[in-house]
Amino acid sequence: MSAPLLLTLPATARALACSVATVKRRIAAGELPVVVDGRLRRVREDDLRRYVAERTCRRLPGGGTRAAAGTTVVGRLWD
Repeated sequence: MSAPLLLTLPATARALACSVATVKRRIAAGELPVVVDGRLRRVREDDLRRYVAERTCRRLPGGGTRAAAGTTVVGRLWD
């Protein structure tokens, strides 16, 4: 059994193309799970994938968007 890949907050921010401050806000809001070991905080790669998948919208023929099945869109990803 292999250990899950843990990403630093800067690596998570690069993956999301946002700032570290935005990642910290998502963690504080409970939107992005984090592994805490003392003062270290890491994001599991699987949790990051799930976070993105839950916020992925699909374009509709009329130009609108629809959230992926079974998801709820709460604001924009980059807020």
